[in-house]
Amino acid sequence: MFWSKSKKLHNKTAEKSSRYPSGPDGKRCYVIGDVHGRLDLIKDLFARIEQDNASKAEAETIIVMLGDLIDRGPDSKGVLDFLMKSPPKFAKLINLSGNHEDALLQGLDGNMDILRMWIERGGMQCLQSYGVPPHFIAGQPEEYIHKVIQQAIPQSHVEYMRAFFNSARFGDYIFVHAGMRPGVTLEDQKTSDLKWIRKAFIESDADFGGVVVHGHTVVKDVEVKENRINLDTGAHRSGLLSALVIEGEMREILSVSGEKGELAI
Repeated sequence: MFWSKSKKLHNKTAEKSSRYPSGPDGKRCYVIGDVHGRLDLIKDLFARIEQDNASKAEAETIIVMLGDLIDRGPDSKGVLDFLMKSPPKFAKLINLSGNHEDALLQGLDGNMDILRMWIERGGMQCLQSYGVPPHFIAGQPEEYIHKVIQQAIPQSHVEYMRAFFNSARFGDYIFVHAGMRPGVTLEDQKTSDLKWIRKAFIESDADFGGVVVHGHTVVKDVEVKENRINLDTGAHRSGLLSALVIEGEMREILSVSGEKGELAI
């Protein structure tokens, strides 16, 4: 496992503003991109964050997960177990819901079309982590698959995911999984957009009322724009998991690297 050196980000917003975007006084936030079942990476990134936090002045510390903890990677079950049973003692942990958690929960609630899509787009890897081999559900009717998933995934994990937030604010920053609909305030956004939007958000240079920190759309390296920061560095296949550190007007990137994974679309 490789720990990168922290990388400070140039704050381009200052070029058009009288001040940098800032987090609340006395608080430090670590925002983590899409984990997608990479238990190895999230364990190492938490250790990296704990070390970084200890090296800084005392502050109220928060860790925000941007969603998509599950699917595609090899150990969705392990990621949820780790966060539920071993939350960081030095920080408050906040989970946001991603489209993958949303799809699973909609499927469990009876939306069979979404359930089938979930399986095809990384859910099968999730089920394998719960001990369900692919051949066990291949070609089976949806009702049977639904029952298998209900039996395989513990209710405690389901309820944990149901409690995830859709968005969060941190000073001049807005945290969501996928993005925001241009021209719509955060309070009026559809939850489906916060978890699923892509092109309309990614291609927009709109002012969203804060710098939007998000994942969902894979980039090779952390992408910093004037109105948004993308932290989804494709951990499940690239082996790179990234976090943004925000404290006052300072922001920097921490990341860990591991083995590359198999492509799971």
